[in-house]
Amino acid sequence: MNRHWVLAALGLAAGILPASFLPPDPFWAAPSLAALVWGAALVWVLGRLPFRDTAAVLGCCMGLGALLYALAAPPPGGDALARRAVGRPGQLVTIEGVVRQAPALVGEGESCRFILRADTIALPEGNAGLPVSHCAVSWRKPKSTIADGDRVRVTGRLNPGMGSVNHGLSGYETVMRRRGVFCGLEVQPSALELVTPGRWSPRRWVSRWRQWQAARLAENVPEPALPFALGVWLGERSGLGGDAYQRYVLSGTAHILSVSGIHVGLVYLALAFVLGIPLRNRRLRALLVMAGIFAFALAAGARLSTLRAALMAATVLVYDLFDREPDTPSALGIAGFLMLALSPNSLFDTGFLLSYTAMASLLLFQRPLAARLTQVPGILRGPVATGLSAQALTLPLAAWHFQVLPLAGLAANLLVVPLLGVALWLCLAVVAAALLLPPAALLAGHALAPVVALIEGTVALAAAVPGGHSLVPPPTVAALVLWTAACLALRGLLSMERPARRRMLAAAALFGLSLFFWRPAYPPGTVDFLDVGHADAAFLMTPSGATLLVDGGNLLAGRDAGKDTVAPFLRAHGIRRIDAVAVTHADSDHIGGVLHIVRTFPVGRVWLGPETGTTHVLEQALLDLC
Repeated sequence: MNRHWVLAALGLAAGILPASFLPPDPFWAAPSLAALVWGAALVWVLGRLPFRDTAAVLGCCMGLGALLYALAAPPPGGDALARRAVGRPGQLVTIEGVVRQAPALVGEGESCRFILRADTIALPEGNAGLPVSHCAVSWRKPKSTIADGDRVRVTGRLNPGMGSVNHGLSGYETVMRRRGVFCGLEVQPSALELVTPGRWSPRRWVSRWRQWQAARLAENVPEPALPFALGVWLGERSGLGGDAYQRYVLSGTAHILSVSGIHVGLVYLALAFVLGIPLRNRRLRALLVMAGIFAFALAAGARLSTLRAALMAATVLVYDLFDREPDTPSALGIAGFLMLALSPNSLFDTGFLLSYTAMASLLLFQRPLAARLTQVPGILRGPVATGLSAQALTLPLAAWHFQVLPLAGLAANLLVVPLLGVALWLCLAVVAAALLLPPAALLAGHALAPVVALIEGTVALAAAVPGGHSLVPPPTVAALVLWTAACLALRGLLSMERPARRRMLAAAALFGLSLFFWRPAYPPGTVDFLDVGHADAAFLMTPSGATLLVDGGNLLAGRDAGKDTVAPFLRAHGIRRIDAVAVTHADSDHIGGVLHIVRTFPVGRVWLGPETGTTHVLEQALLDLC
């Protein structure tokens, strides 16, 4: 294999990206782009211009990427169920279909979400076929358990919206629409009926296996440690409260709660190390490590992010199976090409990007970094190199998704990532013991508790330390590209015994340029009316650059529109200061979110609405802040 696989993956991504900006109508827009790129590549090659091989690979793959994206893109108007939801919002409907993405564990009195692949709808004259449609079902206080592959009948109210949608922010609804889900359905506790269990569905087997593991963890792991165990082993984060999750975000350790690249990378490194001691046969060792990785992916519920990371690791191990020296960049190129070819929309999936870059970071940086850390004691060298390498490529992506630059995250991950490896093995011990020797599962579960307590204590300390994190705007595409180029240049420097000074200066310059191009720009003369639910908020920038926020949304128990929507919107557009905040009146759905904005942003002045003779509680709180 050669580095053409890297070019192929980059070409595929470079074709998907511009195709995503093309209008869905006319349908021939993306194929025309593909034909244009293929034609340009052909002219380049036939004209015997320089870098003909590179141009041929890039051109072919760019055209293929544009075409694949057009074929996989969801319909512009949504599916049949979404069109019904738009035409009759809030309508009570009964639909039938197959369950997807069933929850692993639902606590007593809690709600859950799953995706329904609907194909039948109940009408006054009887059941009728429905073109296959998908909806996000929110099931309140479920009274039974469902699994992927089960056929169910549900009755609820259709909703064309699934969450807030704001310019520059990627929320739940945006993610769902990219996955082909265009509407929501609110379902009451007893409004779901199991029609047929999917007994012969592999999806159901995996889903039931995941639910069985969740139940065994719930039985054997102490309650304070259970949400963490479910998150890192099964990717089930519903038990983590918003404040707890925010601590992981601020400390730069949120990546450990999604079973993906970092988890598979740790299993890969651990198995390679342990099996490398007794086994000298590279092929046998690679085969056993590959089997262990896919066994872990299956044990974790065979989630898409886990399978993607397992595929990446398996691609690297193929070299050992064929007794060849590993070429990590080419292996990553093959994995990236396959994943994007199978699912072009993955390029815009934060989970895919973080999983891929975390795995790539570990594979690219862990070994050369460990070789360089000669001043670190041998027992700590591996964990330190693992913690640092996991951050190299993921740092700007985490800032892009979470709008946080976790400065203390580098230090926190030095302890958290190795401890995560211990926690994963203990979770495996709980599941294996519950299967083979149930009394021992309780011992493993209680052994997990102090490890989780140490991780959570480290996370809380890193999140609370002064200057440990900085709220930042998401980086621009140019900044992401420059940062990646700088990291690759750094990888080259690490592999050299005595790197030239000009190479070090070039890498430093790339890092500096990425920071220079980091901040996005908000166009003057623009007004945005924010989606803050049943409330009001608007932001505008005058042609001269002055900024004004009018109202800030609602403030309710567990929901602060200022913190959850308005502040992320402002940071997403590089707004650091607000010249004026205007509050039209003191009702909670107008003034509530303003409190957080005044606390966290420099504000020039605050204008209140007309006096009513009495001062509202929230209005007084705002006056106190001013």
